[in-house]
Amino acid sequence: MSNLGVFRKIRTQNITSLILTQMRDLILEGSLKPGERLPSEAMLAKQLDVTRGDVREALSRLELHGVVKTLPQSGTFVSDIGIRALSGIISSMLNLDRDNIISLLSAREFLEEKTAALAAGSREEKDLEELRAIHEQFTGTLLKRDPGTDIDMFFHLKIAEFAKNTYLSYFLSLIIPQIFDISWKFGRIDDGRFEKNIEEHFAILDAIQNRNPDKAARSMRNHLERAHAIRIAGLEAASGMPGEIIKQTRRHKTSARKENKNG
Repeated sequence: MSNLGVFRKIRTQNITSLILTQMRDLILEGSLKPGERLPSEAMLAKQLDVTRGDVREALSRLELHGVVKTLPQSGTFVSDIGIRALSGIISSMLNLDRDNIISLLSAREFLEEKTAALAAGSREEKDLEELRAIHEQFTGTLLKRDPGTDIDMFFHLKIAEFAKNTYLSYFLSLIIPQIFDISWKFGRIDDGRFEKNIEEHFAILDAIQNRNPDKAARSMRNHLERAHAIRIAGLEAASGMPGEIIKQTRRHKTSARKENKNG
């Protein structure tokens, strides 16, 4: 049994990832060239033996990352930015698929601490009024023992908006919905402490109201660390790998701390 360590865990890929992998390989081998027009969704679906919905999802993601572009009444074209750049972007997308649990949670924590601090320093009175209204709605929903997922997401996205940084807000608008989607897709464990969510949201709101960036960032970090711990527990329960994701997350955070110290 000494050679047992050479075996690696088998990971299944979803259809979208397989389509992206094939497109990357076709670009690298020169079968698909920068600037070239792609076949229609229907033709691609037939050739790949997948649904049009699978093709549409893959093309939407490629367009979001600038790999392809759609021109009205002309079709969808491979962006003319060079073979290496195109294949590199797709490879990054595929890596994101494999590592999305750890990477998404870490990226969210990093970005939301920043947006909370910025919102505390730049918020206007009308922003504060809107955030209070969202928090009141969230409180009412949770007291009815409803998770209030949509309102929860809205609260966080609004804080990003009030940070007055368009790119931070945009990045979070991509990340946050994916995290909530992963939670519901793979299972969600709620600790039953709805009141804790209310308390943590209020702490963030209070820090923003009092224009205290440090406290806003700290309150956001405390909230997300607890929320993500619950989310990871749900993912582990669904995957049948208790403790595995937590170990990976700890290794990731330890590595990040070392890099920050060395940097």
